[in-house]
Amino acid sequence: MRIQVHTMSPRTLAGSILEAIDRFLVPPSLDPDERSRRLVAGFAVLVAAPVLYLFGTLHLLYGNPVTGILEVFTATSYTFSFFFGSMQWRIKISIKLNLGVTGLFLLYLLLHSGTRGHAVYWLYLFPVALFFLLGPFTGILYNMIFLTGAAVVLFVLQGDITGTVPLTTTFAVRFLISLGVLILITYGYESVRERYRVEVKEKQRMLEEEKAKLLAAKQEAEQA
Repeated sequence: MRIQVHTMSPRTLAGSILEAIDRFLVPPSLDPDERSRRLVAGFAVLVAAPVLYLFGTLHLLYGNPVTGILEVFTATSYTFSFFFGSMQWRIKISIKLNLGVTGLFLLYLLLHSGTRGHAVYWLYLFPVALFFLLGPFTGILYNMIFLTGAAVVLFVLQGDITGTVPLTTTFAVRFLISLGVLILITYGYESVRERYRVEVKEKQRMLEEEKAKLLAAKQEAEQA
């Protein structure tokens, strides 16, 4: 007798997770753009929160309490937003709050990047997340604030003021330039995407109006 073992493929697993997030966080009345933002935010929380809890616990156990507390606090903020997201009609405030917490945490990592050089690479993910979750117009504002904060950390706070090891000036300048280029490229992409989305919605609205006019004309013809 042959025994069949059914395994869940990664694609099926990811689809099941997204379906669960869709039922839990996404009201059916939202437009597709808002739905996609909530789905991505929920999926990111499910991935990032356990990792942050793990590293936060390890840092607390191995004598790095500040980093550990920040990681646990950030993960807890994600977790609360995820579980209480279904109780909110719109979670824009929650998303902005979590992005603010994440930005501060990343700037703290940048502050200590002189002895933890790998930390700077995590900052490249943040501008993309800001644009996707906030849109091009709010996203560029938050990115400029974040880029300014990074410059302040690199050229003002690193060093004797905070007792940290500064990055070399050459590396700091190149890092800021590359981060700025990434922000501009992502802003251009999101602006085009937003323009296309608006055009599609306008065409849909015009089609609905035309459909309503045809239906009204048909009803008038039938009554005549």
